[in-house]
Amino acid sequence: MANKFIDVKMHGLATALQKVRLQGGWAKKRRELNFAMRRAMRPAYNKMRARAPKGKTGRLKKSIATTAWITYDSINIRTGPRLRGRSRAFYAHIVELGSKGGIRTVKKAGSKGFKIGHMYSKTINHPGTTGKKFIESTYQDSINTVVPRAIKAIKRVFKIR
Repeated sequence: MANKFIDVKMHGLATALQKVRLQGGWAKKRRELNFAMRRAMRPAYNKMRARAPKGKTGRLKKSIATTAWITYDSINIRTGPRLRGRSRAFYAHIVELGSKGGIRTVKKAGSKGFKIGHMYSKTINHPGTTGKKFIESTYQDSINTVVPRAIKAIKRVFKIR
């Protein structure tokens, strides 16, 4: 999953963030921003959840979320699988990009190895997997609709003209 960043310069954002910092109410603005960003990113969120492969448990699909956070001079938004927490999918990058094939060998001493049917084997030939590219395709489809919605939401939350 390649990191795709969109850098948007917004006139007046730095002064609005500074004003909020000085006047207080930082926690309230952070909650407002998180709610507004979740609404702004809803089209991308819905597409990504629809395209995510279900698998046995559906954990990857359930782990997709939108988070927004504020740093000293920027506002960051991320929609994708959670990598930490209770409903996480730590294997999302393998599903997105695929895995390389090859011979897998058990290195643990005393281990029986990989179970194949009713027998065990110390080595197996793994064919590899192809990537599903559900995150990349969602990014390409949603980029033109989500960015204007996010800018509009930020301007509304911080009252920037």
